[in-house]
Amino acid sequence: MDHPVESGQLSETSNELSLGTRLWNEAYVISHGLTGTPQAFKEAAIHAYENPGSTALQIGVGTAFGLGIGYLSARVGAVGLVTRGIAASAGLSFIDEGVKPWRTALSQAWVADTNTKLDLASQQLSKKVGQFAFDTVIVTPGTVGGTLAGAKLRLHLTGARTKVGPTTDKALGITADQSTLAGSEVAPIAADTSLPTRIRPYRYVTVKPGHPANKRFDFGIEISDPRLLSSQPNLDHHRVGDTAQTLSACEQALLLPDSQLPKPGSVLATIRIDRDSLTAMAVLANRLEGRPVNERLVEAIGRRDRGLRDLIPDDLRDPMDAIQFTARSNRELHKQVFFVKDVLDGTVNQELLATLARRNREVRRDVHAAIEQDLNVQVILPGKLALVESDSTAALLHGYDYADVVVLHNQNGRFRRFTVGVRDGSNGGQYLPYALRELSTLEPGWGGRGSSIFGSPQNTDTTSTPEQVIAIVQKYIDPPVYRRYWLETLDFLRQRPTLRRFFKED
Repeated sequence: MDHPVESGQLSETSNELSLGTRLWNEAYVISHGLTGTPQAFKEAAIHAYENPGSTALQIGVGTAFGLGIGYLSARVGAVGLVTRGIAASAGLSFIDEGVKPWRTALSQAWVADTNTKLDLASQQLSKKVGQFAFDTVIVTPGTVGGTLAGAKLRLHLTGARTKVGPTTDKALGITADQSTLAGSEVAPIAADTSLPTRIRPYRYVTVKPGHPANKRFDFGIEISDPRLLSSQPNLDHHRVGDTAQTLSACEQALLLPDSQLPKPGSVLATIRIDRDSLTAMAVLANRLEGRPVNERLVEAIGRRDRGLRDLIPDDLRDPMDAIQFTARSNRELHKQVFFVKDVLDGTVNQELLATLARRNREVRRDVHAAIEQDLNVQVILPGKLALVESDSTAALLHGYDYADVVVLHNQNGRFRRFTVGVRDGSNGGQYLPYALRELSTLEPGWGGRGSSIFGSPQNTDTTSTPEQVIAIVQKYIDPPVYRRYWLETLDFLRQRPTLRRFFKED
């Protein structure tokens, strides 16, 4: 690049420089600064050779820094450790020698009105960038080595057997937290020495559709909202085209090839904690640990979650009820998974199991005592839509055992009406406001919150039929992509003040 003064571009004073001249000056400084970087790198190497004491201190600081990072990051795996070590080696001098020189050089170029000032800025940039590159090269091996050594030290001190964290005996049999959950003191059972030592191979989180700060995860369990996924594997049976014959999440976890199991330390996520998702997490964990899995129990849970109302074998009734009670409790997710892991491999405390199963049946009996006699459930879309007919409004909650969206046809001695509800934590109601608009057109008086719960006119007999309501609601559960775009476009236009008058008011 020609020198700006030779091109006649530095005829102005620093206060009168044009925008074009300033940009040209910056381009000149950058190009000449980078051209001189190799020579600056060589000079930095000569300086390091002639000053071995300061060079050794620099390498030692980098190694110690890497040791600390490795000790605190022992769970991220070898690739993650090397990556963090490299980042640390560059980060030690990044601000002083990696960022500031560029800012200084560009600032000087912006106001330079002589050749001397431009050349000086270029030389300073070359020197700083060359020094930064050399420092990174000599510090990186020590920092990466320190990072790996720190990770090994952490694992040695904690007595860990794997890279995913220390083992724990609390997961064997019953823990104090599980005893509290059961509401009674139960003696723990002895560890089964024939089984591998219990570890915590995964971390578990819940995510919410539309939430701005969901946690990162590596493997999905019933992540039914595609907006939450970014190429992660996902065990689900609520997608478009899935039927009652599509295996549930826990059944898919049981049949997943070994090569596709989540790696140790992976974060498993689900939207809603229920018996199927909780069991799926436990199945994956037990398989990774090499522990047994009760396949009959997994199949029974999976078929029930798919809406298949098979008769539950007597020996599976308590385990299924206990897992259901655990899934509905407010215990931390990893403790819920630990309990289900013990149920699946047979090491669970049987007294605790019976206690939780009994409490689950008591809760279910209390909730549904008034409605079980006349309850009629028809699964329209497995896991997604169900029609419940009952003379009690409480039947809506019972319907959530079958699907995320429930149409309740309520017939009592006073009137006949419909309620459409969406289970908490589900994204099944995303497009249901359009169903509410259509139902309002069919029968004026429908109202409510379209995305969560709404119903036919209150305190009066509805003129709509179950067939009409189901047909309309079903259209807006997982609509095709082209229809989603159309609906969202209409919604956008509806919100424009200048176009609102063209749309019929809801």
